[in-house]
Amino acid sequence: PMPPQLAVAVGVQICRGLLAVHKSGWLHNDVQPKNVLLDESGRCKLVDFGHACRFGEVVGAGLASPFSAPEAASGEPLDARADVYAVAATISALLGAQMGAGTPPVEGGAVPAALSAVLEQAACHNRSERYTSVEELEGALLKALPDVVIDNTVDLVEVGPDLPKLPPELLPKDGRLEELALRSSAEMAKFELPPDHAEQTESQPEIY
Repeated sequence: PMPPQLAVAVGVQICRGLLAVHKSGWLHNDVQPKNVLLDESGRCKLVDFGHACRFGEVVGAGLASPFSAPEAASGEPLDARADVYAVAATISALLGAQMGAGTPPVEGGAVPAALSAVLEQAACHNRSERYTSVEELEGALLKALPDVVIDNTVDLVEVGPDLPKLPPELLPKDGRLEELALRSSAEMAKFELPPDHAEQTESQPEIY
């Protein structure tokens, strides 16, 4: 599983990409780890728009994935909250939840309670209780984990001064996040923040 700071950094980038898609009147409608590419600089890109649809469109249940919102499979008109659900399910998978389960294990785990609460709301079965936009979800994610900072001037994600870049040997072979979500905790240990990170958060973060 990914450390929470990295998973949230990924989630924020996905939200930003989706915001541009939503402003054009479209939904991605298939956000999941295999449809997010990650390069060696840590920048994410959304791919596979084959299931994209317009706001208010009804899609067939056959297009739904384990990361899809319930309304996508039940034939209801879709809006931004469907992509919000899928982003939460994707972040949860990166944190070690069963792929597509929706929310991560929290009790006794390494997922902060504030982050878990955000993901639970974003992946609520009842869409009226979810965040209404990816902008709102992004804000909630950053509030839950303030170590993850966005530099709006250069549109890069900063994840604190002590978080290393992806070592070459751990980069996904095909660039897809799905591979990292399936890595063991031992393999991902190189990404862990040092124990005293909380005491160092006032130092100037590097940009990756």
